[in-house]
Amino acid sequence: MSRLWGKSDQVRIENRLQALMDLGQTLEDALWIVREEEKIGTMHLWPAVECVANVNKREAKRIVIRAFRHPPNLELS
Repeated sequence: MSRLWGKSDQVRIENRLQALMDLGQTLEDALWIVREEEKIGTMHLWPAVECVANVNKREAKRIVIRAFRHPPNLELS
């Protein structure tokens, strides 16, 4: 992503993750969807996971890394 990443971007990602989880997606599946939609790297997902999952920074990083080790069977439309 070429532009600067700001707080409003993080809030947008947090809201999208929460909305997907409210629709029944797991956090891991929601991460894949958001990553594909936004075309962002995993580094930008850590703060959002920290907030949405209510975990510390270290655990948020672990969740993101684990989520992207194996691709899910998602049908993105």
